[in-house]
Amino acid sequence: MLCPGSRSTPLALAAGGLARADRLLLTTAIDERSAAFLALGHSTATGRATAVITTSGTAVANLLPALVEADRSCQPLLLLTADRPDRLKDCGANQTVNQEAFLQPACRWVAQGPGEGLHRCGIETLESLVDQAWQRAHQLAGSSAGPVHLNLPLEEPLHASEAEQKQLWASWSPRTIPLAGLTVGDSLTGTAAARNSAARTAAAASEVQEKAQQQLVTQQQPWPELSPAEPGVVVAGPWRGRPEDLPAFQQALREWQSLS
Repeated sequence: MLCPGSRSTPLALAAGGLARADRLLLTTAIDERSAAFLALGHSTATGRATAVITTSGTAVANLLPALVEADRSCQPLLLLTADRPDRLKDCGANQTVNQEAFLQPACRWVAQGPGEGLHRCGIETLESLVDQAWQRAHQLAGSSAGPVHLNLPLEEPLHASEAEQKQLWASWSPRTIPLAGLTVGDSLTGTAAARNSAARTAAAASEVQEKAQQQLVTQQQPWPELSPAEPGVVVAGPWRGRPEDLPAFQQALREWQSLS
């Protein structure tokens, strides 16, 4: 989900290039508040995090309502917000607010890019950032799924020339590599080291899930056996698990009803 803005131009160009290469389903929305709710609905339907890209300042504040909903309903959501570099903070420049922290209370995880600009990140740092964000937005880091905020300062110039952009995408390979459940292009993970990192991440995520499940079973107390023949009320709240597990949950409810 892309909400256009000046400071987020590099992110918009990257998203547009991936969309043209059929590696990203891109939707453009002018209003950040509406875009965030649309992304939340898409994440709820698919069980996978949908990313929202915004520019700096008030655009970030407009994400808060949907962010709170994602937090309370345990739905994965990725918020990628462009920001000004440190040199443009606290100097009277417009659209500079404390966006690094004011979404944090409703987030599973918040990460800040280099104050000098995202271009200061090496490829390994970017891979780690993507990896951690995906894990923490889903149920791969030992906690429930929910929203994740990546605040990314971007230094000028904010876009390459048309010739430079054409050269970049002409040389970009469409081969993809899975990274902790997410498919991203070679522009981020096209090295053997990245593939090894992805494999280690997937193994670690599986181990975390297994340990969490074992701990849950250990902590569970024996429940009294319920009889559908006895009077009572069964309350089933909204589904908070993975979409692929929902049919089994629904079938269990139907079986219970058939016994009464």
